Amino acid sequence: MFTDLKLEFEKFLNHSFANFMFVDGVSGMGKTSFAKETINEFNNLHKGETSVLLTQAPYIDNEREFIRSLLRDEFVFNKKMSKTNLKTILLTKLSNCRYLVIDDSQNLLISRRLLMNHFWLMSWLVNETNIKVMYLGTIPFQEFLEEYDTIFRRSVVYNLKAS
Repeated sequence: MFTDLKLEFEKFLNHSFANFMFVDGVSGMGKTSFAKETINEFNNLHKGETSVLLTQAPYIDNEREFIRSLLRDEFVFNKKMSKTNLKTILLTKLSNCRYLVIDDSQNLLISRRLLMNHFWLMSWLVNETNIKVMYLGTIPFQEFLEEYDTIFRRSVVYNLKAS
């Protein structure tokens, strides 16, 4: 079922100038399972590397909490740690990664401010680390992306349909 998506993902990862890939499809279709399977395959090919990170999209309009969610496996944070320090740690972690998967990306649509802040952070991360980012969600992002030209120009959109 995911043969086309797998081909598109491999093209995105290895041959595309795009930094962002948005995959949408109805709930229960297997987007997360696809991502986990792809991550396992990728990590088996690149043993010893932290090649891929999988995280959930944030529910709250708080960049600091999203950064902490990406770093959740690293260590226990001091709640007073500055956002600048968190970003430095995040850059170090992502410098060893090839791509990042953000699941439940429809959560970013809770507010315009959340989406804007998230895209600003992700643009910065991509520019600093050259990482590729795949978003998985149930709501098509196409119309939302058109408002964010810096993301839209660097994106691939894939609509997953049941066969």
